[in-house]
Amino acid sequence: MKQVTNETIGCFIGWRDGCLNLATMKKIWIIGVALSLCGLTHATTINVLSSATLNGTYAYTDGVGITLTAGQSITTAEIDWTNVKLTSSGTGKLYTDLINSTTTGLKRYTDNDSAGDYLTTKFSAGNITSVGTASFLSGTALTFSYLLNTTELAALNSYLTSGKGVFNIGFDPDCTYTVGGLSFIYTVGGSQPHGGSVPDGATTALLMIVGLAGVEMFRRKFAVGS
Repeated sequence: MKQVTNETIGCFIGWRDGCLNLATMKKIWIIGVALSLCGLTHATTINVLSSATLNGTYAYTDGVGITLTAGQSITTAEIDWTNVKLTSSGTGKLYTDLINSTTTGLKRYTDNDSAGDYLTTKFSAGNITSVGTASFLSGTALTFSYLLNTTELAALNSYLTSGKGVFNIGFDPDCTYTVGGLSFIYTVGGSQPHGGSVPDGATTALLMIVGLAGVEMFRRKFAVGS
């Protein structure tokens, strides 16, 4: 009768003489954890602007559409500006907002380069959320991100609900800029109608690996004992 030791614990794949050694089990565990972490960090990127010029004469909004199923919401989100350069002389500011609007595509509002965030005068307080203001020196290029906090995420999800899956990113440049890119990156979480968490595919795979390994280990232990 073969003795079951730490080096000959049974599992569900990779048999060697009817058993799987501990080193291989560790590899399976690491792979499962890696798959789970990949699934948990999966994010979707929407490119809003690419190689654009923002004229200080205008303030802009751009519609973003996101399809969510019942019970889902945005759990993390960030707005990324890439290679933004002030081409006017002196100093300038670039304001970024979330806006409750169903407008699609890029829209501009004439503000004649007035100081401050012009969009706060076009939308009521309940329909605009300021995300941040970046300051520039002439000729300086900046790359920066805004990670939405809890309050901003709540506003975003509210806008998506009222806008039936559409919200706007607003940006008002004081002075003129060239922009390498503007993107919106987000992750989605959800629940079943009864409130249960919906596991992603990677998490499900990990649970299967752990569960099957445990079942086979105990099955072989009791088989040897009998």
